[in-house]
Amino acid sequence: MSKMTYAMTIAGFDGSGGAGILADIKTMRDFGVYGCSVCTALTVQNELSFAAPGFLPWERIRVQLDKLREVREYKFIKIGLVQDAEMLQKIVEWIRQNNSDAFVIWDPIMGATTGFRFFADDDADRFL
Repeated sequence: MSKMTYAMTIAGFDGSGGAGILADIKTMRDFGVYGCSVCTALTVQNELSFAAPGFLPWERIRVQLDKLREVREYKFIKIGLVQDAEMLQKIVEWIRQNNSDAFVIWDPIMGATTGFRFFADDDADRFL
């Protein structure tokens, strides 16, 4: 009997399923990994256009993280869409304090293809 591998995605919700939480969970499933998610934003978008990011505040993100961590540790944690560099820093600090052995993958989403910018160009340098 093999032990289940658990992963967490911390990302935005794209209702079209082409990005964010839904896409991450589908990919995890395809690799035999049980995926859980923390929503950072309820985006308004489809495959062709992006209308609004709908970011959630840190307290709402933190309680999701805390609740999932009550049940298990995660071997892999993927970070996708976050509001800004400050939010990314809070999430990374939470991971280091609560799931320090996890492999962390940051998929830096700097902006939407339609031009909406989430980070300033030099923000990514703070985390590389």
